[in-house]
Amino acid sequence: VRRTGDGPFEIGKVAVIQLAYFPAINAPARAVVLHVHGQSRLPSELCALFADPCISFAGVGVGGDLQRIADSFGNFKTDAVAPERRINLGAMAAKRGVSRAVASLASLVSLVLYEDLSKDSSVRMSTWSCQELCQAQIEKTPSRTNQR
Repeated sequence: VRRTGDGPFEIGKVAVIQLAYFPAINAPARAVVLHVHGQSRLPSELCALFADPCISFAGVGVGGDLQRIADSFGNFKTDAVAPERRINLGAMAAKRGVSRAVASLASLVSLVLYEDLSKDSSVRMSTWSCQELCQAQIEKTPSRTNQR
């Protein structure tokens, strides 16, 4: 997302893909930040990960995230991730009475895991399309989340 002058925000190509995972049951979460800016195609290994029927993808509005990736890269289609492997945390929270107005990832992490997921706008809205990420961008990953 970037702002064009004083005009509205414009959604550009995906520059970074962040994946968090648990390497084992009850293990601390780990995260991988993939800097994909300037690439016209996703690495084949990442496409294989998305296509793996044993892996599900969770997030607030995960379908929209997958669509943005598909719009940015010619070799990825959203149907690579079957609907049953898309876990929409926002919809799950709404079914349990959490208002959609507070169903951001940061608020859900706080409500469920009792952790603070930093969403510092100076980092979140920084230039992710640069050649090398700065230390604050690298540290934005959810590696501190130790509970499940």
